[in-house]
Amino acid sequence: MVYMITGIIGSVFGLCLSGMFQICSLPSIMVLFPKSRFGSFCSMQALLRSTCYMLMSIVCGVFFDLLKAYYTSTTGNANFAFRYMAPWSMPWYLLAALFGYLLYREWGRHGGLRDYAPPASWEPSEHEQMEVLPVKRVSPKALLVALKVIDACYVFFTILLPLYAFWHCRWRANGESGLLHQYLIAPTILALVADAIWLVVRMRLARQARRILRGEEEHRGLLHPGMALVMLFTYVAGHLTMFCGNTYARGTLGYVTNILFACSMILMAIVFALLARMEYGIPQPQEEPRPTAG
Repeated sequence: MVYMITGIIGSVFGLCLSGMFQICSLPSIMVLFPKSRFGSFCSMQALLRSTCYMLMSIVCGVFFDLLKAYYTSTTGNANFAFRYMAPWSMPWYLLAALFGYLLYREWGRHGGLRDYAPPASWEPSEHEQMEVLPVKRVSPKALLVALKVIDACYVFFTILLPLYAFWHCRWRANGESGLLHQYLIAPTILALVADAIWLVVRMRLARQARRILRGEEEHRGLLHPGMALVMLFTYVAGHLTMFCGNTYARGTLGYVTNILFACSMILMAIVFALLARMEYGIPQPQEEPRPTAG
């Protein structure tokens, strides 16, 4: 029941982030690849992607066949192997995130938003100048507003964890009062650790934004508030779904879910820090001159 509820509702909320990724993927390729050899680069990318899909499909199938054989011989339940679907996907997602980070930093090193010029051995300068897209700088004021929204979410979930523990173990009918210390102590401590990590990240971002507003520091890239809020929305929706589904959990399953939820709060703070680090130093577009009176 927990799996069905969280899976169905979580998939609906995940459409937002998935749709945004699909919409942005094709324009990003048009921005990255050299214009004069765009067709060649796209063909090579399609060839590599299709080859990886075919090879990894075989590897994935062999992996789960081995797991099914193992659990059939030890527990008699081959379907237990499918619980490894998430652990199987996680390393590949992390690897994709690493290469995405490196790609973004390399794009910034070659000009970024200001004057991106990809490497091109066929050009005398060994770089091909690309058309500069008209984009605006990230607004420090908007970032400060986004930080306050994220603050509110961290406070909300930190309060929600102990309240859920008391509700589940004491206040609900047939509560599991013997598990109150497990539901309460470890998840709450981890949530406070997440708050402390977020506070450090938040203070650094807010200080940088205010220095830019006062003109004391050059605008060298800020965490985009829109991206931060989209990630926060997906995070909040997914974990409210987890809380709703967790009402059906009994015993240590609900306790482990709470532990994972608190750990995800720590992970989200680290992700915000990495995104801010990824943006810092990316060449920014030239600021448009303000119209003068008269």
